Amino acid sequence: MKIELRVTAVLAALALASLPDGRAAASCGAENCPLDTQAHSLREGRFGLDLSFQYIDQDRLRIGTHRAAVGELPSPEDEVRTTSRMVTATARGQLAPSLGITLALPYVDREHQHIRNEEGAPSEPMDFRYSGLGDLTMMGQWMALGTDPSRGSVALMAGVKLPTGRKNVTAIDGEQPEPPARPGTGSIDGLVGIHLMRPIRLPSATAATAPLFATIQGRFNGRGTDDYRVGDELQVSVGGTYPVGERFDLLSQLNLRVRGKDDVGQTDALRDNSGGTWLYLSPGVRVHTSSLLAVYAYAQVPVYERVNRI
Repeated sequence: MKIELRVTAVLAALALASLPDGRAAASCGAENCPLDTQAHSLREGRFGLDLSFQYIDQDRLRIGTHRAAVGELPSPEDEVRTTSRMVTATARGQLAPSLGITLALPYVDREHQHIRNEEGAPSEPMDFRYSGLGDLTMMGQWMALGTDPSRGSVALMAGVKLPTGRKNVTAIDGEQPEPPARPGTGSIDGLVGIHLMRPIRLPSATAATAPLFATIQGRFNGRGTDDYRVGDELQVSVGGTYPVGERFDLLSQLNLRVRGKDDVGQTDALRDNSGGTWLYLSPGVRVHTSSLLAVYAYAQVPVYERVNRI
């Protein structure tokens, strides 16, 4: 039995305040980085533990594909900024040569700022600060083709996100951020996908290979707290690893996220401000400090962003 431990630092300058998981006027941005962290884990006889940290500063508003100013479109609330820090523990294991399972549990620390605009009252800045455990995700992987990672593989994936996270946070004047901006959404969501991996032999004196991969994953969200349902989502990731010596790898991913509009349920959120399309470039590095431990980091930057309304 071989056990692999990995520590990840994901530093994401996402430059967004209008991502689709959030509050009324422009979505708080209860977000995470759309990285494929399973790209190198679907291997026979291997157990792994991944501890990752993500930092996302969403400080820029957008109308469609263009930059916007705070309050540029009339709304009950004007979004200002959302800063998220997330630590996620992920355990992976192969139950059989062709069957694996992944469990992921995040801890979310978030600050969200918006301006409340009530008719007949002056505008009121509001600053929410909260933290707590997020929702547990369980994902199974079945190796449909190829159990030898040196020859390539095709894996089918299916899983579920459970409502284990904190569903309520400290209110300000009786108001909380909308359910998707809290650590836990209160919904049960389904996930399905396919992962393809193909190693390319490098033209060198060594037997080194550069693994290339592609992952397509769909997310089908259920209703959660206050009957809120986040829009369904499609994520596509392609990338690879280029080894430089025995201990150092160059990493690269291209990540696409497409999300439909939310059903705001019993909340006062504006449905037209949810959903959109995002494309990110994610370069990274990895250092193998020993046979059991690797440390790696990504910086994720937006290439294309289109939001609905603001």
